[in-house]
Amino acid sequence: MKRDIEKDKYVVSKDYQLIGARYQLSTIEQKLVLSIISLIQPQDTDFMHYQIPLNNFDNLTENNNHLRLKDACKSLMSKPLEVQDSNDEWVIFNWFSHIRYKGKESILECSISPELKPYLLELKGNFKSFDLKYILPLQSSYSIRLYEILKKNEKNVKVDFELEELCNILKVPDSFKTFGKFKEKVLYIAQKELIQHTDIFFEYEAVKTGKKVTGLKFKIFINRDNTVDKEISEQEKFRAFILKEYKNGENIIYHPRLERHIVIKNGLLAIGESGRYLDRETAKEMWSFIFKRKDLLIAKPFDFN
Repeated sequence: MKRDIEKDKYVVSKDYQLIGARYQLSTIEQKLVLSIISLIQPQDTDFMHYQIPLNNFDNLTENNNHLRLKDACKSLMSKPLEVQDSNDEWVIFNWFSHIRYKGKESILECSISPELKPYLLELKGNFKSFDLKYILPLQSSYSIRLYEILKKNEKNVKVDFELEELCNILKVPDSFKTFGKFKEKVLYIAQKELIQHTDIFFEYEAVKTGKKVTGLKFKIFINRDNTVDKEISEQEKFRAFILKEYKNGENIIYHPRLERHIVIKNGLLAIGESGRYLDRETAKEMWSFIFKRKDLLIAKPFDFN
């Protein structure tokens, strides 16, 4: 089967282990990978062949130079990633099994490496989702990686790293591993880009051992300046529609990752089979999921405008 990209808004969902994997990709290569991952749907049980028209990559290449995209694809196929688990076991594999350019159709076709299935398919916990739209404007490859890492930890508000550990995850060159260079080449640029383009931003505190900086304490903030008020308004309108149209206890949607039906129970979200209310944070995420996946609504129209 094949899946084509047709819309402008996509969500990337990645297992925590994949977010913390060690790899070094250029900015264009990362945007290519994340654009393909954003085509995976929550209900998918296997990878498909994913197709993207080249004009969708205008934001990935300067001056619409598609030759740069070809070079990025060739380079990407030679750059594996390393995933390490809690048992100190690791696996190294490539992102894609193949990348094909269809010249007559001006389409890029990709198949994702089967080794990535545990980290991208049927995710039931320990994963993070974010909008691709926040990634595409970023110009630094380190800004993209830091965004993913901090986004993973946004609920905790804070996250600490040993400087050496973070350098290894980001695969920075040896010349960047002194704190002065890391601050200049990674942190400063990422701070500037995230606050300008994404839904989060951060502050950090350097941790010293003696006179040497050996760690970093990050504090993560919601970037309300980049939260689209229109989307919030639309979601609230949609929530009101659901509460009006669905009867108490009636199935609203089947959530493939929870493998359960979601229902309205006394005006709140609950698990259909057990009747258990969702806690506030889970309900917030669930409302967002239902809003984005209106195509999965059960037995009701969703033209609420």
